[in-house]
Amino acid sequence: MVKSATIYGRVRALLIFIGVVFAILFMALIFYKAKQEKQIYSSAHKEFSNEVNTLLNLNAATTIQTIQDYVYWDEMVKAVATNDTSWFRPNITFIRAAFYDYYRVDDTSLNVVYQEYNNELSSAVEIPDETLRSLKGHNFGHFFRMTRDGLIELFISPIYPTDDYKPKKSPACGYFILAKKWDEEYVNKLSGISGKNIQVAYLQDSAGIHMPGSITKNVILKDWDGKPVSALIFSKNYMYNFLATQNLMYIIMVFVYGTLLILIGMSYRWISVPLDLVSDILRNDNCNSIKLLKQAPAEYGRIGRLFEKYVDQKAELKQAKEKAELSDKLKSAFLANMSHEIRTPMNGILGFASLLKGKKLSGEKQEEYLNIIERSGTRMLTILNDLMAISKIESGQMEISFSEMNANDVTGYIHSFFKPEADRKGIQLQVKNALPSSEACFKTDWEKIEAVLINLVKNAIKFTHQGSIEFGYERNGTSFLFYVKDTGGGISSDQKDVIFERFRQAEDEITRITEGAGLGLSISKAYVEMLKGKIWVDSEPGKGSIFYFTIPIN
Repeated sequence: MVKSATIYGRVRALLIFIGVVFAILFMALIFYKAKQEKQIYSSAHKEFSNEVNTLLNLNAATTIQTIQDYVYWDEMVKAVATNDTSWFRPNITFIRAAFYDYYRVDDTSLNVVYQEYNNELSSAVEIPDETLRSLKGHNFGHFFRMTRDGLIELFISPIYPTDDYKPKKSPACGYFILAKKWDEEYVNKLSGISGKNIQVAYLQDSAGIHMPGSITKNVILKDWDGKPVSALIFSKNYMYNFLATQNLMYIIMVFVYGTLLILIGMSYRWISVPLDLVSDILRNDNCNSIKLLKQAPAEYGRIGRLFEKYVDQKAELKQAKEKAELSDKLKSAFLANMSHEIRTPMNGILGFASLLKGKKLSGEKQEEYLNIIERSGTRMLTILNDLMAISKIESGQMEISFSEMNANDVTGYIHSFFKPEADRKGIQLQVKNALPSSEACFKTDWEKIEAVLINLVKNAIKFTHQGSIEFGYERNGTSFLFYVKDTGGGISSDQKDVIFERFRQAEDEITRITEGAGLGLSISKAYVEMLKGKIWVDSEPGKGSIFYFTIPIN
């Protein structure tokens, strides 16, 4: 049992408390979500039902209004009374112009005076006599029937003289019947106008139809006597995806509790177990516990190493002494070199600046002194830039900035920059680009590549006293291979492994005949490795050197 007074016990109690608080908040959020979901769905369903009812009413109202314009017509009353069948076709154009499928006119004895239907129906629509007799006064009949041709919508109205529109003064002069077939074309057209999906379904199917992720409304279609004959299923996509939100909430819950369980297990491993090992080491100087403590994470690993030093104190003191001496040597050599490197250009600047005060200096002498001061300042600026670069690299503050680079532009700039210096030394400087400019572009940190090439070309000019220097690149699979080749003195095999080490030139005890802080190659190596590349040198004493480095394209 873990006591709450221990660090591990307190950490575990805190994590459990966080889990309980999160559970309460999660349940409250689930409850609130369910309530909001129900309210939103109820509101959306109510609004959808109103839209469906309005659609059906408007669809029927248009036909009813059209029929009323015909049934209060004296000429129709006369044609029905005289059984004038020739009057109807030129005067009533429902089938040909209004896109209805059937109409019929009966007299008061329920005899068919005239009827007309199109090719959509295989036969006339049968209307029970009791349906017509049930229309009393100015009542209007609107109902549906299921026939062998499919679902038919029927409108029936008594026929009256024009002056009997309001109020009712005389009995009906006949009956006007209009029918529309709800075929697939008509349903699709109504769906397009309303923006809703409409299906005609059998009664036994309509109760169980529900489309996931949508709102549905079932409308029962009834015959003249109120008996259901079919159903219309209206549906539209439900815009609120609550299931996705719910799944996301459960994922968050699993993630949080999984994280808490992992943290409890890790706190036991990181806190309780290492503390037990420390207690055992303090009591027994157990070497096996020291070994296990060294493998523990974070500070406990360092504590384990401290205990190891404590157990093997003499060996550790010796190693520490050697390390301190080496560090002191490097420090002293580096400071001495920096003192010399900075003092030399500074003396040049101050000395020739003082000489410039002379009043009898010729213009040529002044220009010569100014050139010396400029070279000395440039040399000092280079040293300071190298120091800043190596400082950023050591502290991990050097950043990579990717952008489009054209290798030909970079090599061309470096060639034009160093060409005057190479000409002054009598050295031939050549650049060779393997690709045309249109194929030499790729994304990388071009400033760092430019800095590496400048360091390598500058070193080649510095150590080459005659002959030539060639630099360029070639495409090598998924990377660019850059090189700088010179005809200088070359590098011995034992020096190849150390020239890229930082401050190597500073700790060299042999008197150097060239200037420099010895940081250029180490900075170049750091830049290339930051870009996931590799740098190396092939050289033999007296035969010159070739420096290579690769830069991946991706």
